Amino acid sequence: MKRLILFLFVFSLISCVKHVKPTTETQEPVFIEEDTTTYKPVEIVKDTTPKITEIPPVVEPPKVEETKKVYWVQIDAFSNPANAEKEKSEISSIFKVPVFVKYEGGFYKVRVGEFNTREEAEAFLNKLKSSGFGGIIREEEKK
Repeated sequence: MKRLILFLFVFSLISCVKHVKPTTETQEPVFIEEDTTTYKPVEIVKDTTPKITEIPPVVEPPKVEETKKVYWVQIDAFSNPANAEKEKSEISSIFKVPVFVKYEGGFYKVRVGEFNTREEAEAFLNKLKSSGFGGIIREEEKK
C-alpha cells in the first residue's frame, strides 16, 4: 500500500510538469512602426507661477538717539522758591530772554537761555557781568 501511494504521488508530480520542446528555429525581430499621423507636438511652457519663499525677518539696527549739547547760564541758586521767582522776573525784564527756574539738588536754580554753542553762552554771560550779575555756564546733553 505504501508503494502504491508513493507511485501515485510521483506520477501526479510528473504529470503536472509541462514539457517544453526546444526549438531550433530563429525568429527575426519584429519592428512595430509608430503611428505618427496623429502625433501632435507638445509645447513646453515655462512655469511662471511665483514661488513662495520664506523671507528672513528684517533686522533693524538699534536706534541711536542723537544727543545734542546745550548750554545755559545759571545766574543763582536759592533754597526758597519765592527768591528764585523774584530773580527770574528781574532778569527777564532787563534782558528780554527766556529765563526759567529748575529745582535740582534741593535748590531752585535760575537759568537763562538755551544756547547751541559755548561761545554764545559766554557772550551772554559777559553781558550779565557788565550789568552787575554773575553766573556760570552749565552744559547738558539734550535728547
